[in-house]
Amino acid sequence: MIYCFIDDIRDELLKKLVTEDDLQEAGNEIDDLARSLNVNPAKIPNPAPNTVKKLAAALTLTITARNSSLMNASGDGEDAYEKKRQVWAKEVDRLSRMITPELLLGGNPPEKRRFPMTVEMKRA
Repeated sequence: MIYCFIDDIRDELLKKLVTEDDLQEAGNEIDDLARSLNVNPAKIPNPAPNTVKKLAAALTLTITARNSSLMNASGDGEDAYEKKRQVWAKEVDRLSRMITPELLLGGNPPEKRRFPMTVEMKRA
């Protein structure tokens, strides 16, 4: 399933290079992630939760940047596409850690827990 569309892509350098194959590959990655969390990809709601859409867009941009990078051809230094790939790969890692079975099925994202804390205050 495709979780984001070309119109959802906002990266000015990459948005004209995104292909349907890139979108499908990103969708396949999310389906694999869902299976690894014991979630049937067919049960993910359409439209997908916002975090899943963001992950799909980040995956798509990572794939597009990887495919456009000169590192694939010559291997000489880093070009703009390789730097973009690195930036989007970090975003993919961050968003992937947020994905839970509940979120994939349309639930709420995990919340940060705040523990009660006391700090002794003194005058300086």
